[in-house]
Amino acid sequence: ENTLRLVVTDAAGNPIDNAKVVFSYTMAMPGMKAVKVPATFKNGQYEGKAKFGMAGTWEVTVFVTPPGKPEIQEKFDLEAGGGDMDGMPGM
Repeated sequence: ENTLRLVVTDAAGNPIDNAKVVFSYTMAMPGMKAVKVPATFKNGQYEGKAKFGMAGTWEVTVFVTPPGKPEIQEKFDLEAGGGDMDGMPGM
């Protein structure tokens, strides 16, 4: 299990501690569905747990909805090593 962390700030750099934050992750493979994980606010940052089942490039999308504002999405690639698929060490 991996921890995804995010600090959300406004345009002036002030932290926003009451936004709705969801992490979504998937691999670019046919039939692979995205997993969505709601984040909790802890120690000044938003945190969610992800279980990357195999090594490789994962697409992570973060959905942030600040109070009274429209949703913002940011997508990035994350390179995972190892993995823990049952019966397949290192995958």
